[in-house]
Amino acid sequence: MNWPTANLFPAGVIPAWAKFGARSGSHTGLDIGHKYGQDVFAAESGTVNWVGDMKAGGWQIRIDHGAGLQTRYNHVQPTSILVKKGDVVTEGQPIAKVGHSGLEYVAAYAGKLTSAAHLHFEVLKDGKQVDPEPYLTSSGVALATLLTGVALIAVVVYGG
Repeated sequence: MNWPTANLFPAGVIPAWAKFGARSGSHTGLDIGHKYGQDVFAAESGTVNWVGDMKAGGWQIRIDHGAGLQTRYNHVQPTSILVKKGDVVTEGQPIAKVGHSGLEYVAAYAGKLTSAAHLHFEVLKDGKQVDPEPYLTSSGVALATLLTGVALIAVVVYGG
């Protein structure tokens, strides 16, 4: 499975707050920050089985890859979505653009914030959310960001 976003920056580490299971065990995916408008790609070939507004999770695309494997792409720009339910997509095909739709609860800041531009990427195996990192076999780099008040915290993310 490929990274769902393009390489942007030199390799680094995934920050703890952006990982699966972070935030008191409630974080169900991997946060991959980018500039607003960066392309989001299908991480693997499959069939789009849902596109819609998840409210706090923002606009989401779900792709079924068969054999009990599914990926979810949250916080995309609603006007940028290039696929609809029933579409067959190929690995690496653009499906939307990174946005900041929805709200994200960040325990460290004890409140709801408008999401900074990022992709919340989830992998489900047999209907259960699992850590996406072991599934990301191709190397990829992204910039993880979190907007806190007027400060922008940026951490380089590496997948490999």
